Amino acid sequence: MYHVIINPAAKSGRGKQLWAQLESVFKEQGAAYQAHFTKQEKDAGRFAEELTKCGGAVRLLVCGGDGTLNEVLQGIHDLDAVELAYIPQGSANDFARDFPEQGSPTERLRRILNREPYRIDVGLVKILAEDGREYVRRFAGSSGLGYDAAVCEEVDRSALKRYLNRLHLGKIAYLAIALKQLMRLSQYPVQIMIDKERKLEMKRCMFGVFMVHRYEGGGFMFCPDADAFDGALDLCVAENLTRRKILRILPSAFSGKHVRYEREIHMLRGKEIEVRAKEPMYFHVDGEVICRAKELHLTCLHQKLKLYL
Repeated sequence: MYHVIINPAAKSGRGKQLWAQLESVFKEQGAAYQAHFTKQEKDAGRFAEELTKCGGAVRLLVCGGDGTLNEVLQGIHDLDAVELAYIPQGSANDFARDFPEQGSPTERLRRILNREPYRIDVGLVKILAEDGREYVRRFAGSSGLGYDAAVCEEVDRSALKRYLNRLHLGKIAYLAIALKQLMRLSQYPVQIMIDKERKLEMKRCMFGVFMVHRYEGGGFMFCPDADAFDGALDLCVAENLTRRKILRILPSAFSGKHVRYEREIHMLRGKEIEVRAKEPMYFHVDGEVICRAKELHLTCLHQKLKLYL
């Protein structure tokens, strides 16, 4: 039995048309299914929680964007008991960029029903917020502290993104808001400890990105060497950046060429990462802003998730 979680608002409201196409494939292939349509924010996570809380093997198929996928990931009780299939239908689809599978939703579904899964890494972060509350979150693609999270926070509430999504130009919203955020540029002292042995101290940190996959924010390849199967998180940390330097460096991150700016951009890798910031900074997982945080503890769950694409 496939439990299909569908965001009808994905792809500018074409989710219902998508389901009609997918349902015909399920019938054609003789596969059992049940559809669950999201109606409001967090429904996808609630569906995943309800479907997995009793234990036992469960097959979930998620149709939506990176945000919907992230909601489902938070709701799953036991990753070992779940097979997760994904048909990307968002405006950016950063998670799916790292995999070779292409094709229409119906082509993807036929492939999902007749193939073996990947086993991929999942990130796990424990967050201490500025108000003292603690959060624990999983992430499939990336998490970030500082500038990129501040961009995500504004994108989440942006009328510009909703407008551009209707024109199928949602990726432009990320770039436009990224440039806008430069006018509010803040950099703070940050300490990063990697695998309890390597320490990086910065007096003026602009952002830190912790990645399972290579892409985030509509196609920025902040960690071009990230590998979803190697059991480690890749880090891209930026410090001592002026607005002029950012305008030169940021566009180059679309192709991963920002790594050549070695004085400002630090590329690191580790299985366990601890972060302490002197001032609270926005923090996101897979584009969802969680809070303003001062302390983080991140780990990589090696090949923890069975994934169909």
